[in-house]
Amino acid sequence: MDSDLILRIKSGDQNAFRDLYNKYSSFIYTLSYRLSGSAEEAKDLVQEFFIKFYNNVDKFDINYPFIPWSKRVLTNLYIDKKRTKKEFTSFEDLTSEDDERSFDPIDGSLLPEEVIIRYENKEAVERALLKLPEIYRVAIVLFYQEELSIKEISNILSIDEGTVKMRISRGRKRLYKELSTYEL
Repeated sequence: MDSDLILRIKSGDQNAFRDLYNKYSSFIYTLSYRLSGSAEEAKDLVQEFFIKFYNNVDKFDINYPFIPWSKRVLTNLYIDKKRTKKEFTSFEDLTSEDDERSFDPIDGSLLPEEVIIRYENKEAVERALLKLPEIYRVAIVLFYQEELSIKEISNILSIDEGTVKMRISRGRKRLYKELSTYEL
């Protein structure tokens, strides 16, 4: 149970921190990648997230679930980093083959052609998401991929629920427009 791990971390148990890291680093990386679209930036965000957690573990309320808390903290880290960062990454860098994106395991019941189509569709969605403006991409990722409610997204981004709905709606329209250029 996470509360036990966190209590052990609060008491100075380095192995508990390592266990928590091993348990959640993949999840944190995947969300970081979805938000940033960059393998390098995602790695940096994972590192910053765990450093921030470790440095502030005494303030963590063990009665609050780790996953929702981590989504909020990670999203805020990403937004803060984007506000202070002035450099941009090219689309080619974002879609290079050497990144560490995580994909669903292959379903053995699918025919090889179906596996290829599913992979290509997922790639098209990932590329289209990267072309969205950041404010829409973050809302889309949190709502559809992380399955957060409008209210949760509103709290994470510190904006009104109506603004979240607008960003999701506009993001969907732009995503649809982007995807219409791909052959799915």
